[in-house]
Amino acid sequence: PLLFAVVANLFWVRGRELGARRRLALARQRLRGGALRAAAVALTLIVGLGGFVLYNTRVLNAYQTPDEIARGKAEYERKYKRFEGAPSPDVYAARTRVELYPAAGAAEVEGTFRLVNREDRAIDSLHVLPSALVDTRDVRFDRGARLVVDDSALRYRIYALERPLAPGDSIAMSFRLVHRPRGFRNAGAPTDVTANGTYIYGSWMPALSYSPGRELLDEQTRRELGLPPRTVAPGAGDVETRAETRPVQLAESETIIGTDPRHTAVAPGRLVREWTDPSAGAGGRRYFHYRADRPTRYGVAVLSAEYAVRRDTARGVALAVYHHPAHDVNVDRMIRSMRASLAYYGEHFGPYQFDELRVVEFPLYAAGARAHPHTIAFSEGSAFLTRADSGAVDRTFFVVAHETAHQWWGGQVIPAAAPGAAFVSETLAQYSSMMVLETFYGEAMARDFYDFNMKTYLANRGVYTNREVPLLDVVNHAYLHYYKGAVAMYTLRERLGAAAVNGALRRFRDRHTGPDAPPATSRALYDELRAVAPDTVKPLLSDLFEHITLWDVRSDSAKAEPAGGGAYRVTLFVDASKARADSVGNQTPVAMDDLVEIGVYAGSALGASPGEPLYLKQHRLRAGKQTIVITVPRRPARAGIDPRRTL
Repeated sequence: PLLFAVVANLFWVRGRELGARRRLALARQRLRGGALRAAAVALTLIVGLGGFVLYNTRVLNAYQTPDEIARGKAEYERKYKRFEGAPSPDVYAARTRVELYPAAGAAEVEGTFRLVNREDRAIDSLHVLPSALVDTRDVRFDRGARLVVDDSALRYRIYALERPLAPGDSIAMSFRLVHRPRGFRNAGAPTDVTANGTYIYGSWMPALSYSPGRELLDEQTRRELGLPPRTVAPGAGDVETRAETRPVQLAESETIIGTDPRHTAVAPGRLVREWTDPSAGAGGRRYFHYRADRPTRYGVAVLSAEYAVRRDTARGVALAVYHHPAHDVNVDRMIRSMRASLAYYGEHFGPYQFDELRVVEFPLYAAGARAHPHTIAFSEGSAFLTRADSGAVDRTFFVVAHETAHQWWGGQVIPAAAPGAAFVSETLAQYSSMMVLETFYGEAMARDFYDFNMKTYLANRGVYTNREVPLLDVVNHAYLHYYKGAVAMYTLRERLGAAAVNGALRRFRDRHTGPDAPPATSRALYDELRAVAPDTVKPLLSDLFEHITLWDVRSDSAKAEPAGGGAYRVTLFVDASKARADSVGNQTPVAMDDLVEIGVYAGSALGASPGEPLYLKQHRLRAGKQTIVITVPRRPARAGIDPRRTL
């Protein structure tokens, strides 16, 4: 603005317009004294500040344009896609020491992985993919290994082992991670470690095999850069896929965290020791040592802040909510949700595997919630800042119930790394938490949430850029495994009853828990559900889980006539159709011979909870127009097809 003001003043004309040449001459005459000094100051500021910004965004920090990022992803895939599926070891023991420096936003991690070869063939090289979030240094192994690929631009390293790792053999890998922000970035300041709120999780750790998640996902950009369409994973029922799927790794874990003296640090596992090192500067440093009671799904999570703690117990489990001292508005609600969830899941799915369960708040820089063993990490913006009284659904209660359900679905039952993994973990957690919501608050709230899931699924399927797949094949489609999955499971519960569905889930959990259990695939879960379904319901299961099925059922009109004795004869004129969609949304009509609810109500509204019906039974409908005649005991007000919107 200063330079613009100087230039405007130089060319400003008082009186009649003089023309461009005369104005330029006038500007030269005026460029002296104060005007010259002001212009010099402005140019100095522009160069100085511009250089300062350039130094921070280009020298101290890496900067890439969107095109450069896309080209990098494409290059990563071209160079290293051939290693996808190469034999790789599993982490079966992880020990980390984390030093947090919240005031500086910095952290250092020293880690040791014990890796085991669970393949049926020897491993002659180890692939290490450093995270973009930290500087990965000092990678070492306890046997001879030579670095043969060190691609710093694409973050890919390959170490050739002097002696191949035989099946069942193990190797130790140590490393150091450094997170030390410098200057400022062009966009996206690092927020994992802040002055009063740290949340570090597994994305800091180096990956040990080719990661498809680093590939370019947008199909149009892939075409522009000469990449083929992304390979659609084989279906969950594919025999080869099922045969090759192996159990997900379980690992022993131990974490020591050092932090500021006023902070409390939390990690998955039991707190076995806490101490203060007075020699570590003013006020010393506070240390926390956590150790898992049993092998769990491998993952890292570290949280630290100045916490207040609310404690309780339920079914012999110690409950706790670690929260900012001023953020206690929903803490009691979280405790109630943990209590209700442990009671429902323990009764219907099997015992909880730990003796502690805690919710831990982290800053608003990240959103949502994430389940770890023992621990639920929960963003302040999702539940801690606003009282959750408003709205039809208690979202805070539901999310805590959902994340608690992951202690079973994802914790005890670890989904196989195959298509349908999200159906096993996320869909079951969504269904389980809906059942807790219904048990605690009643059917009306569960119905409201069911409607929300249905609307969200239908709205998203029209705009989502990735191809839709059946629920049995879902991997990472939130609108499918959360919203469509909840609708499908709740509909199934309506048809089979809670006892049958929960019994199937209990057997699935019993058969697929533990290190030697068979792979927990979506097909194995589907087989359990089919086993409790009568033949009349099995076609519905196929529609809900094996296919992308859409129903269009409506009553064009209805009439009611006295039938004597106070009863009424209700006639509905119904139109019904059914279609199946492919992955890009093309719909093909299919034959319809389905059981659909018909409802008649004395109340004035057909809402999510229309009250006790005069009539609510299933009728077999076929495609096309048809007439249904029903007799009800008294005068009706409303009638309709599929009044509870289960299709």
